[in-house]
Amino acid sequence: MINNRLQIKTALETLKIPVKMAAPEGKQSLPFITYAEITNVNVSKWVDRNEYQIDIYTNDFTELLDYSDEIDKIMFGIGYSRTYITPDTQARVETNLYHKSINYVANYNTKLNNIMWR
Repeated sequence: MINNRLQIKTALETLKIPVKMAAPEGKQSLPFITYAEITNVNVSKWVDRNEYQIDIYTNDFTELLDYSDEIDKIMFGIGYSRTYITPDTQARVETNLYHKSINYVANYNTKLNNIMWR
Protein backbone atom coordinates (compact mmCIF):
# COMPACT_ATOMS: atom_id res chain seq x y z
CA MET A 1 0.00 0.00 0.00
CA ILE A 2 1.17 3.49 -0.81
CA ASN A 3 1.88 5.97 1.98
CA ASN A 4 1.05 9.59 1.06
CA ARG A 5 1.16 11.01 4.59
CA LEU A 6 4.28 13.12 3.98
CA GLN A 7 2.88 14.51 0.72
CA ILE A 8 -0.38 15.50 2.45
CA LYS A 9 1.42 17.06 5.43
CA THR A 10 3.84 19.03 3.24
CA ALA A 11 0.99 20.32 1.07
CA LEU A 12 -1.10 21.40 4.08
CA GLU A 13 1.87 23.15 5.72
CA THR A 14 1.80 25.73 2.92
CA LEU A 15 -1.13 27.28 4.83
CA LYS A 16 1.37 28.41 7.51
CA ILE A 17 -0.63 27.11 10.48
CA PRO A 18 0.14 24.03 12.62
CA VAL A 19 -0.56 20.71 10.91
CA LYS A 20 -0.80 17.62 13.11
CA MET A 21 -1.30 13.97 12.32
CA ALA A 22 -4.59 12.55 13.63
CA ALA A 23 -5.86 13.96 16.94
CA PRO A 24 -3.23 16.05 18.73
CA GLU A 25 -2.69 15.65 22.43
CA GLY A 26 -2.74 18.45 24.96
CA LYS A 27 -3.85 22.04 24.59
CA GLN A 28 -3.62 23.46 21.06
CA SER A 29 -3.53 27.05 19.83
CA LEU A 30 -6.08 27.91 17.17
CA PRO A 31 -6.17 27.65 14.23
CA PHE A 32 -4.75 24.23 13.42
CA ILE A 33 -5.32 21.34 11.03
CA THR A 34 -5.21 17.59 11.55
CA TYR A 35 -5.03 14.89 8.92
CA ALA A 36 -5.47 11.13 9.06
CA GLU A 37 -5.47 8.31 6.57
CA ILE A 38 -8.85 6.57 6.77
CA THR A 39 -8.58 4.15 3.84
CA ASN A 40 -5.63 2.59 2.06
CA VAL A 41 -6.70 -0.37 -0.03
CA ASN A 42 -5.61 -2.13 -3.17
CA VAL A 43 -8.49 -1.91 -5.67
CA SER A 44 -6.81 -3.60 -8.64
CA LYS A 45 -3.45 -4.97 -9.72
CA TRP A 46 -1.78 -1.56 -10.07
CA VAL A 47 -4.15 0.74 -8.17
CA ASP A 48 -4.33 1.68 -4.48
CA ARG A 49 -7.10 3.91 -3.15
CA ASN A 50 -6.13 6.42 -0.45
CA GLU A 51 -8.67 8.40 1.53
CA TYR A 52 -7.77 11.12 4.02
CA GLN A 53 -9.78 13.07 6.55
CA ILE A 54 -8.67 16.62 7.18
CA ASP A 55 -10.05 18.52 10.15
CA ILE A 56 -9.86 22.29 10.60
CA TYR A 57 -10.21 23.98 13.99
CA THR A 58 -10.54 27.75 14.38
CA ASN A 59 -12.13 30.31 16.66
CA ASP A 60 -13.73 32.19 13.76
CA PHE A 61 -16.36 30.90 11.32
CA THR A 62 -15.19 32.99 8.36
CA GLU A 63 -11.62 31.82 8.89
CA LEU A 64 -12.88 28.22 8.98
CA LEU A 65 -14.54 28.66 5.57
CA ASP A 66 -11.43 30.33 4.14
CA TYR A 67 -9.22 27.45 5.26
CA SER A 68 -11.64 24.86 3.89
CA ASP A 69 -11.52 26.61 0.48
CA GLU A 70 -7.71 26.69 0.57
CA ILE A 71 -7.51 23.04 1.56
CA ASP A 72 -9.79 22.14 -1.37
CA LYS A 73 -7.41 23.94 -3.76
CA ILE A 74 -4.40 22.15 -2.27
CA MET A 75 -5.95 18.68 -2.33
CA PHE A 76 -7.47 19.10 -5.80
CA GLY A 77 -4.08 20.35 -6.99
CA ILE A 78 -2.34 17.13 -5.98
CA GLY A 79 -5.04 14.90 -7.48
CA TYR A 80 -7.52 14.21 -4.67
CA SER A 81 -11.29 14.53 -4.98
CA ARG A 82 -13.51 15.63 -2.10
CA THR A 83 -16.00 13.01 -0.95
CA TYR A 84 -17.47 14.71 2.13
CA ILE A 85 -17.51 18.00 4.01
CA THR A 86 -19.20 18.81 7.31
CA PRO A 87 -22.22 21.09 6.75
CA ASP A 88 -21.80 24.71 7.84
CA THR A 89 -24.69 24.24 10.26
CA GLN A 90 -22.58 21.77 12.27
CA ALA A 91 -19.40 23.89 12.31
CA ARG A 92 -19.90 25.57 15.68
CA VAL A 93 -18.79 23.19 18.40
CA GLU A 94 -18.50 25.54 21.37
CA THR A 95 -18.70 29.27 21.95
CA ASN A 96 -15.23 29.92 20.49
CA LEU A 97 -14.54 26.71 18.58
CA TYR A 98 -15.43 25.95 14.99
CA HIS A 99 -14.64 22.64 13.28
CA LYS A 100 -14.98 21.12 9.82
CA SER A 101 -14.10 17.66 8.58
CA ILE A 102 -13.32 17.14 4.91
CA ASN A 103 -12.66 13.77 3.28
CA TYR A 104 -10.65 13.32 0.09
CA VAL A 105 -9.89 10.28 -2.05
CA ALA A 106 -7.35 9.49 -4.77
CA ASN A 107 -6.42 6.44 -6.78
CA TYR A 108 -2.69 5.82 -6.92
CA ASN A 109 -1.06 3.97 -9.81
CA THR A 110 1.54 1.78 -8.11
CA LYS A 111 3.18 0.81 -11.42
CA LEU A 112 3.75 4.40 -12.55
CA ASN A 113 4.14 5.69 -8.98
CA ASN A 114 1.67 8.57 -9.30
CA ILE A 115 -1.87 9.70 -8.55
CA MET A 116 -4.34 8.95 -11.30
CA TRP A 117 -6.00 12.27 -12.11
CA ARG A 118 -9.78 12.58 -11.98
